Amino acid sequence: MNRNRQILALVVLATIIFLYQYVYQPNARRVRSDSALLIQKQKDFDALTDLISKHKANAAAKSTERVPQDFTLFSFVADRLEKRFSRDQITRISPVATHSDSPAIQETIAVTLEDVKLDQLLGFLQEVESRPYLFFTSFQITRNTIKPYLVRAEMEIACSSP
Repeated sequence: MNRNRQILALVVLATIIFLYQYVYQPNARRVRSDSALLIQKQKDFDALTDLISKHKANAAAKSTERVPQDFTLFSFVADRLEKRFSRDQITRISPVATHSDSPAIQETIAVTLEDVKLDQLLGFLQEVESRPYLFFTSFQITRNTIKPYLVRAEMEIACSSP
């Protein structure tokens, strides 16, 4: 009988060790990493909502400031991209067909950025948004599935000049 209790105690102990090693520890690590990721995503979300509110405030108060005579959209965007991103991250920067409306000519540039951090992208967006004569005609962000802290951004930046 005493031998059976010892075997039973060993089986229970082995089961507890097995459960701790292969069930509890992996899930505890996952919970810790998910908590850290949640905190980072919350910061990113707060930064994005702050940017949206600033954009709405700027759009409401935006004046019809004229484009400087020596301003070229392609040079401006290329200069700002090269200052913030590496050449590997800038996968496309190309002019889109110029639309000639009656009162203004609209220039548009398409930009694609790969594997960029959200704070880098927000800094670039703020630089473009700070110019009242520049605006985005399209914008899309997708998350990198392999590296979830990086994003891919596709956008078109336009400039209307009188």
